[in-house]
Amino acid sequence: MPPSGLCRHLLLVFTYQVKTKRTTVDIEFSDQRLQKVVESRAKLQKKYGARMAEKIMQRLAALAAADTMEDLKPMPGNWHQLVGDYAGCWASHLEQPYRLVVRPEPPSTAFIVEIVDYH
Repeated sequence: MPPSGLCRHLLLVFTYQVKTKRTTVDIEFSDQRLQKVVESRAKLQKKYGARMAEKIMQRLAALAAADTMEDLKPMPGNWHQLVGDYAGCWASHLEQPYRLVVRPEPPSTAFIVEIVDYH
């Protein structure tokens, strides 16, 4: 079933693989700028600050280690399913009010949609 709301607006997808003990999770990005920022610790800290950069890296590591999105619920960041415009996506708290928005694509892909204040 195609994603609804803002998640369907993924135009460009760039991929890198994160290897875990159990499986390989493909983490793909909705845009190249976000990918370039996330893949460089210096750029991540410059754009979001040291504290939020650390949380983004922690959330991506948790995402890579999870077998399912349900595995993330007890993890730090209050992972939760979204509704409305973001139906089909999950979010994790970063620094208030920002969230990391992810769209899972079974069996082993996660699209990083955006880092956003959607409230």
